[in-house]
Amino acid sequence: MVKGKIKLLKEALESSKSIQTLDYPGGDPQIDYSKPRFGSGAKYSHICEGLRGVPQYSEEDCCGCAACESVCTANTIKTEDVNGKRIFTIDLGRCVFCGRCEEECPEDAIKLTSRFELAYTGPDSQNLEKVKFERDLILCERCGNPVAPVKQYEIYSEKVVKNLGEKWREQSKEDIEKAGKLCRECRRRNAYTLNLHTRKYY
Repeated sequence: MVKGKIKLLKEALESSKSIQTLDYPGGDPQIDYSKPRFGSGAKYSHICEGLRGVPQYSEEDCCGCAACESVCTANTIKTEDVNGKRIFTIDLGRCVFCGRCEEECPEDAIKLTSRFELAYTGPDSQNLEKVKFERDLILCERCGNPVAPVKQYEIYSEKVVKNLGEKWREQSKEDIEKAGKLCRECRRRNAYTLNLHTRKYY
């Protein structure tokens, strides 16, 4: 036992001659860790490229479709439709940095950053890690139920018409005007009277 303690003491003394740890999280970029005073083999560790850290949300680019919420397994992203608004609440403290929201976002409004620290020192700090914003909703012209966010409707109406051939472009514009602002149930019930069936395209 005494021999073991002596060996441990020798190892401790030997280790004290060189640096064993770096400044958290990756040392000081102004210091050259290869210099002898830091001991042989010491080097600057760094945050690697492509690290999946805290997601950054662009409210300007977000169309409000909530595709991110549908794929978030950690319940980080939650939406609620209230009084003609879709309210997004994003609790970054629950995020597991899987990157699914970034992959699914059709407007590239979510980007994962290299920031990985989310620890806080008090209960008030938790609010700093919560993102909250809202999008205006289109309400069904017949029943008043939410249809889609205004921005999403505008973006995808334009894309649909743009990608169609000239033969069907005007007809599609007309259909979008007639039924684009109806909820799915009202659209289904009024498909015949509004002549929305795709048979007219053949």
